[in-house]
Amino acid sequence: GTAAGADARFHDPTARVSAHFGVLRSGEVWQWVGTDSTAFHAGNYTANSTTGDNDVGANQVTTTFSAAGLLTAHRTLTTMKDRKSGRYLGIMPNTLITSPGNEWAARQLLFAPVVQRGSNAAEVYGTGTENPLRGYITRLIVSPYMATTFGWVLMQRNKAMVYQEVDPLQLLVESTRGHQDNEGYFNYDEIQYRVRIFFGIGFKDQRAGFYSNSTTTPAVG
Repeated sequence: GTAAGADARFHDPTARVSAHFGVLRSGEVWQWVGTDSTAFHAGNYTANSTTGDNDVGANQVTTTFSAAGLLTAHRTLTTMKDRKSGRYLGIMPNTLITSPGNEWAARQLLFAPVVQRGSNAAEVYGTGTENPLRGYITRLIVSPYMATTFGWVLMQRNKAMVYQEVDPLQLLVESTRGHQDNEGYFNYDEIQYRVRIFFGIGFKDQRAGFYSNSTTTPAVG
């Protein structure tokens, strides 16, 4: 085949094929997929993540937000390992991103000093009534842009996602030519300027996150 043919094929979303790089006979190197992303030639991550990547199972699920759900997510992430060598990656989750539907359940599970139901009877979780999940997560982010009403993500900050610069830094300065025509400079001895930069968020390593598209009301008791 030709480079043009491969390029057209890789840009066809229905083909579900891609590669990171291609080397032409001329020696020119073409890149189709960023090195931070998984190309189809390297496997379908969503399909393959159910086995081999950890000791529990898939990290893209519909698990209800609850103490049991958090423990499952924790075990899944902390046992993530390199598929080839079997070496554990040392993932330590420290951030929870949740929809507003889970916010107060999350605050109760993660920040309450004790675990108990609405009655006077204390709820014993593990050993004792002190909440073992308190202090487990250092950052709670509530976002209305989750895919589902009760969706949530447990992840290790700076490993699962990365900020990406979309537009570089721009410094826009008001012209100083013709000071007599510049009201700000003439009257107030000042020049206006504007600085702007745009960032986006992209996946860095999907193994550092546990993603739930739950549609079920959270369970705390």
